[in-house]
Amino acid sequence: MNPETNFIRLRGLPFAAKESDVRNFLQGITAKSITFTLTSSGRASGECYVELNDNSAVKEALKLDRNEINGRYIEVFTVSEGELAMMVRHGVIRGSGESESRYASNYVVRLRGLPYSANVDDIKEFFKGLDVADVVIDKEQGGRPSGEAFVRLASKEHAELALERSKNNMGSRYGFSQGLISFANSFISDWY
Repeated sequence: MNPETNFIRLRGLPFAAKESDVRNFLQGITAKSITFTLTSSGRASGECYVELNDNSAVKEALKLDRNEINGRYIEVFTVSEGELAMMVRHGVIRGSGESESRYASNYVVRLRGLPYSANVDDIKEFFKGLDVADVVIDKEQGGRPSGEAFVRLASKEHAELALERSKNNMGSRYGFSQGLISFANSFISDWY
């Protein structure tokens, strides 16, 4: 397996987790940046993105999957090129040379539990009546859908309405929407 990017995503973090907790979890693997994500209400989501030095560091970090922080199992995922591009485009993580102000008006929700056959049109139908500006369906290594997607909405109001559709059915699985970006700039690598 060859990771596509130098980023990993950690899921299952204690809501009070700090940057130092993540660095300790990584057991000496150098983290260039750590970005915690927030829910739509501005609270910790239990996830973060970590930029590592290179692909070999990503491979080492993946071995830590299911290790614990404060008694909680932490899942470690690779971050695909598509997910990384979406995160940079919408300000969750900053690309090199990017300014924070570019992302101030983007509202993104993250869907989990999508049917693996779901396509962009299915997701737009799920959000019928809302102004969907962009959809990126995340893919696993090998190009298979992961069951997750990122949806950018045109306004704060539409993002809030999108979050109300959490746990509605889409096909045979629940579409679980989680606010990925707070309604302010979400580049929060130093957030505690």
